[in-house]
Amino acid sequence: MLNEALSQVATWLKEGKWQLSWRMSINVSPIQFQQAGFLPMLKAQLEKHDVPASCVDLEITENMLLNDLSSCLEKMNAIKALGVHLSIDDFGTGYSSLKYLKSLPIDRLKIDQSFVRDLLTDKSDEAIVHAVIAMAKALNISVLAEGVETLPHYDRLREIHCFFYQGYYFGHPLPPSEFIAAFVHDLPKPPLS
Repeated sequence: MLNEALSQVATWLKEGKWQLSWRMSINVSPIQFQQAGFLPMLKAQLEKHDVPASCVDLEITENMLLNDLSSCLEKMNAIKALGVHLSIDDFGTGYSSLKYLKSLPIDRLKIDQSFVRDLLTDKSDEAIVHAVIAMAKALNISVLAEGVETLPHYDRLREIHCFFYQGYYFGHPLPPSEFIAAFVHDLPKPPLS
């Protein structure tokens, strides 16, 4: 999947359809992340496709940190040293201690859709979303809400200062050409080399 995603970003970069400030998010399984060869493979794929590391956001789950936190931290710091972004996916559903959150080299927390789905009808879910946003802001970590499927959800999240979103309200998965046609408009042309 990493090879395919980076290949697509490389193509879009060459075609002038991708901006260097954009990030391709790629889920990494706990098994893949724990493999000894993961970091060398990541470096090799970035070099192979000539994609800037800053264009990549690896998403890991908080449960992954349970197995061996010190080893995970070492690998996460090495990934960050490459310039790759890191996100904790499905945040709030795992079992990792909040005390470790301050030491993790992460850029973004992705609030699990189970909290977003009932945000408008369940005061407990709204309180959890508020708490995650406040905590992340205090730790200088970006927050993204997953599973935003309606305008009222989108409006409420903006009201409580969550400004990054993902979900069917914005679009469904698309093939690359349809994604570009639907979401990328009038990008500046890359400089001629």
